[in-house]
Amino acid sequence: DVLLCGYYGYGNLGDELVLRALVQNLRAHAPNLAITALMGRGQPPAGVSRVSRRRPIALLRAIGDSRLVLLGGGTLLQSATSRRSLYYYLSLLAAARRRGVPFGILSGGVRALEHSSDRQRCSALLGDAAFLGLRDTASRDLLTKMGLPTEALTVGADPVLTLPLPSFPPSPQFLTVFPRAGDEADERFLRGVAAVAKRRGLPIRVAAMDGREDARCVRRFAQALRAKGLSAEFCPPLTYDSLCELLSSSALVLSRRLHALLLACRMDVPTLAISDDPKLSAFLCELLPVHDAAHLSLSKKALTAKELVARADFALAQKKRLSELIRERLPVLTSRAEAEVALLVEKTLK
Repeated sequence: DVLLCGYYGYGNLGDELVLRALVQNLRAHAPNLAITALMGRGQPPAGVSRVSRRRPIALLRAIGDSRLVLLGGGTLLQSATSRRSLYYYLSLLAAARRRGVPFGILSGGVRALEHSSDRQRCSALLGDAAFLGLRDTASRDLLTKMGLPTEALTVGADPVLTLPLPSFPPSPQFLTVFPRAGDEADERFLRGVAAVAKRRGLPIRVAAMDGREDARCVRRFAQALRAKGLSAEFCPPLTYDSLCELLSSSALVLSRRLHALLLACRMDVPTLAISDDPKLSAFLCELLPVHDAAHLSLSKKALTAKELVARADFALAQKKRLSELIRERLPVLTSRAEAEVALLVEKTLK
């Protein structure tokens, strides 16, 4: 019935959680829905069929056999990593259109496209979509600037907000860092983490959200911190449960990855976003007033040890107030994510 297309099956825990949440939410509204996921090397959630990205003929057959083709979650409409990625996902939607199969986006993210030809191509194709569901207002605004009508765009929220949280008693004792590949060579970032750890007297845990891209990084990152005389260990590969357990033992989280940031906020752990990827700051702006979101988000290009310490001081000093704001806002975002799926099912599958 539905083909979900995304960057699934490549070792990024955030993408796997997105797929799990999308399946959960679709089945909540359409229990008998047959779902197929476009996968890399991994396996889909229970009860979901898979089609390999490496089998283009099988993929085209799956598109033709579907009632609906969706780009499901993630920032798939972007050219920051490469224009080839953007063209790949647009080509899947174009293949559905050629076959007369309804297509669209569910809980998707959009990043500014540098080339006008890419914006025009994206706008022309999405103008024929059966449903356009976005995870944040920043993505909606970008598509509006491309010429898509606001009334055609549904703003939901990141589907991982809807996953049940495993229960672990909070025991805040670590500074937990989620770096990205290449951060192990960034001396400014390392000095900043060291400064925060020393100021707070916290041992450090370094964890990889992407087991393929970030695994070598976390080992070297921890090693570099130990060379500075700090207590720093890297974590074994994460599952959803072990990630939540790690967060429950964190006094402060420094995250370069969206879903570590998102789950830390859900678990009431003080958190800073350190990234030049706008999706992290966009999530914080959905969750908090703009001035608070700005204090909890730091561009990696502008990072200094002094600035990182100041942001960490703010997050910890304002913990009670920020927690109250987040607790008020989270149910709103969760309801938005659920309503987005309900509307999709109503408009396209009934």
